[in-house]
Amino acid sequence: MCIEKLGELREHPNVKDEDNPEPSLIMKNKKIKVECAVCGKPKEVSSCDFNKNTTGNFYCDRECLRKGHSANSKGAKNPFYGKKHSQKTLQEITGSGHWNYGNRKHKDKECPNCGEVFNSRNKYCCSDCSHKSRRARVTRPCGTCGKPVTRTQCYVGMNKHFFCDYFCNGKYNGMNQPTGENAYWYGKRKEDTPNWRGGLSFEPYGIDFDDDLKDKIRARDNYKCQICESEGDRKLDVHHIDYDKMNNKEDNLIALCRTCHCSTNGNRKYWTLRLSFHNQKGATTIPEVGVHSSEWKRRASQVDDDIVCSYGRP
Repeated sequence: MCIEKLGELREHPNVKDEDNPEPSLIMKNKKIKVECAVCGKPKEVSSCDFNKNTTGNFYCDRECLRKGHSANSKGAKNPFYGKKHSQKTLQEITGSGHWNYGNRKHKDKECPNCGEVFNSRNKYCCSDCSHKSRRARVTRPCGTCGKPVTRTQCYVGMNKHFFCDYFCNGKYNGMNQPTGENAYWYGKRKEDTPNWRGGLSFEPYGIDFDDDLKDKIRARDNYKCQICESEGDRKLDVHHIDYDKMNNKEDNLIALCRTCHCSTNGNRKYWTLRLSFHNQKGATTIPEVGVHSSEWKRRASQVDDDIVCSYGRP
């Protein structure tokens, strides 16, 4: 039963308005006040739910809903009132003719948690075994670095490998990606690649970004990549943290290996915040995921579509 109509109005065929001879108007994207068909308690429903209701009965909670459905399906109100199944239909829905005949009885099975034999459709013999099994922890080595990783039992069936962080996950996926002619972007250049931003990577660097400055940054960072701490025969790249080739201040430069430098092409907001945090705090290495401050951890989840990076030549 509708009590009040508020807000923007539109036509509704199931409601009549005394002041308007045409089909009455009901609000759009607003709330409508109605009464419970069982207890008469007032309730607000959305215009969408109001329009979907074809019976005109609204209920305040599940108990009133149960009572209302029970009252509307008794006696002559039942759609099957006074009708009977034919003999052919009875044969099809009873005994061996039933579609689920023979499958109603469950076979004996063993509880995966306590080993007790029981007969039920459930996976576990009781709710306690179900809770204990779901809370159980499984420890496996990281699929990339071998570090022990602990996860809940549900991860065993969903994931073939466990990873200690997103970087190990990315490295594993990168090593298992198709290469050569089988790679998706094989043979594609410039406008045909998703990283293309009009040739920003070919813009010149500032005059002061010379070999002396690069060697100074490498020496400051102990000739180690500041993400993975690797040391290689190839000179480390010098990366611009804010991706501005003209900003050659020392606190905006950082030494990275070639692999990690390529990783900074994507998620510019993430890498800018993470590398800035490293330089400001004066840490020897960049903290792992989950160890950094809550502020840049919150912002690190943001993804930026602009994934152009300026490379520092060795």
